[in-house]
Amino acid sequence: MRIGDLEILASLNRDGDAYSSQEDVYLKVVLKNLGDGPAAIPYLLEHPAEYVLKDKGTGSEKKAAYAPPATPGTPEPDPHPEASVGPGDSVVYNLLVRFPLGFIPAGTYSLRYAFDFPGLPFASDWMDFTVLGLKVGGIDLNPSSTGPSERLHLAWIDLAAKPQRILFQRSFIGEQRPLVPRTLVVGAADAPGAPTSSISPSGMDAEVVWIGWVAQGQLALTRVTGNDSVKGRTFPLPAKTAWSLVPNLNYSEAPGGSNAVLSGLLMGKDGQGYSFTGFTLADSSGPAWLQPFRLPAGDMLAARLIPFSPHRRMALWIRKGADSLKVEGMEWDDTKGFGPLSRLAEIPASAGVFKSLDACMTGSRMVWGVALHKEVAPGKPGTLSLVTHGWNALESRTAAGVPKTRSFQSRPGPLRIVLKFAEGAKAWVLERDADGTWLQAEERDTLIAVESPRGTGSESLFFRNRSIPKILRLNPETGFESKGVAIPVEGEDDRDED
Repeated sequence: MRIGDLEILASLNRDGDAYSSQEDVYLKVVLKNLGDGPAAIPYLLEHPAEYVLKDKGTGSEKKAAYAPPATPGTPEPDPHPEASVGPGDSVVYNLLVRFPLGFIPAGTYSLRYAFDFPGLPFASDWMDFTVLGLKVGGIDLNPSSTGPSERLHLAWIDLAAKPQRILFQRSFIGEQRPLVPRTLVVGAADAPGAPTSSISPSGMDAEVVWIGWVAQGQLALTRVTGNDSVKGRTFPLPAKTAWSLVPNLNYSEAPGGSNAVLSGLLMGKDGQGYSFTGFTLADSSGPAWLQPFRLPAGDMLAARLIPFSPHRRMALWIRKGADSLKVEGMEWDDTKGFGPLSRLAEIPASAGVFKSLDACMTGSRMVWGVALHKEVAPGKPGTLSLVTHGWNALESRTAAGVPKTRSFQSRPGPLRIVLKFAEGAKAWVLERDADGTWLQAEERDTLIAVESPRGTGSESLFFRNRSIPKILRLNPETGFESKGVAIPVEGEDDRDED
């Protein structure tokens, strides 16, 4: 559309292809000056506008006015903020439709965008688009660092798309006002393995995020920068084994992006046991692979890759033997490869059923934990056991003393249990059954009831630089959401949302 010397074009960031549920819908607005001199144009990031969304299935219509939020204590904003564009030049705005319209459920829609600028009233044509149903799999959630972190990374598979898509959401969870999460499609594949995103050594919190997954004998790696630029590559996997990617990729870089190192661990079934292999990616030539390391027989229950530094990390896992659960680890140095296998603990099978494994860094010490659950009788409260211990990363040896075990009374019946460490290696455990969600902390003797929508699934914990937990949950109506937990301490309430 041309108005005077300005040409204005509006379009959506997907052309004819359906959006995934929760994927960011962007409205791209291009203003081009066709005149001979500079022209004033609306600064659309802070300009009032109206969005009209028609549901083509039901015929209903939703109108939403957008206005930038006012900052307390500052003068009233300019009602018509403007920018300037030179002759022959263009300005491009990418407007996040979720800001004014909120969550858009599955359906087929038409969108219209309008603003009123002096001498330049504009209303776009109707733009059609479709949103797929909410069907989520392969969920991976972790902070961006093994220590106190500023960002939360969430990756999952959109099972409704064909081929299936891998989505990635990045949230700022620092102490300042949190930003709206950004949700991007970072890849697609037929029946991909669960994705995992990268974490950095404690204190590094890299701006670049990597997301990886395995599909059809290929390792896919996608790099996402701070401006949401997405670049992906695929590499053939070592032959003879059906490999899966172990959480999490490890990534670090110096300021300016120098000395960047990405590493990952893969695990595959090998006869009665398992094999590990690893890769590092430091340049554009492709990954450098390690010789596989074979484990003795025993079912693998969980594994993690924990970064100590840009060039050192530890593979940590728990496997089931004939009559015990074996917690084991193996350091990995870029100059030496895999180190010897270290047996960190052996837990009698009678202690309970394995539920969750987690680890964190506090200084130069890695703290690991295992959550176990034991039912006493149907319908009766069970026992939740928490086994924790440390690993001295500077000396490459297990910490002094023996693993600590603490037991709590749990809810009755089958439970989904998630163990997460807060700052200072404080352990928190989330329990979920058919009736609701509860939290248990090492320093508390009673369960904390958590308010949850009915039907909520895939709940997990995260923390933002302090020990008060936050819960990320999958709401069947609106997708992923996070909420602070109210800790029952007199005079305190931490219900702020992220």
